[in-house]
Amino acid sequence: MSRPRSRTPLILAIVLAVVAVAAIAAFAVTRGEDGNDSAECPVTPPPTEDGNDSASGQIFRNVSVEGDWLVEGVSPDDPCVGVKVPTVEGEDYADNPTAIAPGQDGPMMIVVMAHWCPHCNREVPLLVEWGQSGDVPQNLHVVGVSTAAREGTDHFPPGTWLADEMGWTWPVIADDEAQTAALALGTPAYPYLMFVDADGNLMGRVTGERPIEEIQQFADATAATAT
Repeated sequence: MSRPRSRTPLILAIVLAVVAVAAIAAFAVTRGEDGNDSAECPVTPPPTEDGNDSASGQIFRNVSVEGDWLVEGVSPDDPCVGVKVPTVEGEDYADNPTAIAPGQDGPMMIVVMAHWCPHCNREVPLLVEWGQSGDVPQNLHVVGVSTAAREGTDHFPPGTWLADEMGWTWPVIADDEAQTAALALGTPAYPYLMFVDADGNLMGRVTGERPIEEIQQFADATAATAT
């Protein structure tokens, strides 16, 4: 009678496979330039009352929110998918009124970014190039939120960064010093992209540097909610 085969090699193979998948996933999440940076910049608390007085009049604008604020979260296990996104009203850096009006502006893509974030500085040019490619769905309303401005950091001031360095031409809300717009939208890190259906409900959201192919899929699915 033959001896039963040991299950040890099979168990070891399964363990190694799990470890390999985890390592690949970890690499995908931490795909910074030097291999150690995260692919996203963590949200930082607003400055103290005396922390940014010299820049307050130059970079911050008034922001108001109507509706329930979203909690933090990202796809795929997002507790806010299907929830109505709040309306955010403010101004851009030229003092022009700007708003995020879910359910009124049709399908939307919202981009929350910070001028000092290295991952924003890599992702935003890709979005701008995508915007110039003709591949953005015509009925997709794209709007940015420039937040967490910090005097003395890279690419300051944010208005010049967006217009001159990035070439951003979509509408943008300049956040206030308390980061009201970003917090109301449930921002966990930068860059932060939200996709909102034609009825104003959250379809999905992601953080970090994302390939345009992935953005295109989200954008096409979002735009299709208007048909």
